[in-house]
Amino acid sequence: MTEEFSKANPDIKIDPVYTGNYNQTMQKVQTAVLGGNPPDIAVIEISELFSLLAMDSISLLQFTGYLQFL
Repeated sequence: MTEEFSKANPDIKIDPVYTGNYNQTMQKVQTAVLGGNPPDIAVIEISELFSLLAMDSISLLQFTGYLQFL
């Protein structure tokens, strides 16, 4: 997925990082948020949405144009 995105968007640099399963990823996202250095994008389970909302760490995106590569 990242290879296709990079080909379609050569001016955007991405550094994909595998952080483990969903639980491990959520733990790392929460730690990063609390440390003041949140990820730009993270893939998490939908059930974790409310945890991140409670931490005021979610930004809504306008999807028009952002996901055209899919």
